[in-house]
Amino acid sequence: MHKQWLGVAVGGLLLLGAAGCTNATTTPTKATVNTTLTAAEAKSGRAIKAKAEAEATSASVAKAKAKAQADSKAVSNIADPDADATPTDDDNAVWNQSKSDALSDFMSSWGDTMNQQYQEYGPGDDVNFNGVDVPSDLDDMKPAVGTKAINIAWSTDGKTKADYALLTIYSDAEDDDRAGGPHLYFFVLYKGTPQVLITEQTQGNAKNLLYFHTTANTQLSGGFTKIINGD
Repeated sequence: MHKQWLGVAVGGLLLLGAAGCTNATTTPTKATVNTTLTAAEAKSGRAIKAKAEAEATSASVAKAKAKAQADSKAVSNIADPDADATPTDDDNAVWNQSKSDALSDFMSSWGDTMNQQYQEYGPGDDVNFNGVDVPSDLDDMKPAVGTKAINIAWSTDGKTKADYALLTIYSDAEDDDRAGGPHLYFFVLYKGTPQVLITEQTQGNAKNLLYFHTTANTQLSGGFTKIINGD
């Protein structure tokens, strides 16, 4: 009888011990709860960061698109007969009427040394250059440097949103007694730097581009640079 009660007591103790172990294993501790919350918060933080990065990327894309549209608009005025290309009277401007007059005098004297007579052209005043009316046809026959069309726009003071600020155009295409040619010159500021672009292209092409390159004549490019710098 005593042995039976002893067995029952021992069995009961074993059951209680097993129950205690089970509770210790399955009941989450404060540390476990905190760890779970921290992981959830970290995941939420990453999601917020990813969303912010996506919004920033979207804003950058929208900004780039707006700039491209503005640049496209700037390019389109080169062939506009009503575009304003009259140099400003502001003596402090990079390009102004005084410098335009100086360039006119320079082109007259320089042309004489080259046995070429140059005239100035601009919006509403075209020169027929090998079958292309410049500048009116430049929407269809776009100016290019290298292999790509350039972003170019008329400027009255040397400033523009385009890469190239077109200040004026000179050509000897109407000089029947010229030596060689004809030649077509664009006097531009490329991102603020004075350049003289020349083309002697005589034929069209599948890309409908009028190819220019910077002049190799240092007397011409140097003279233009001095005028722009006010020397």
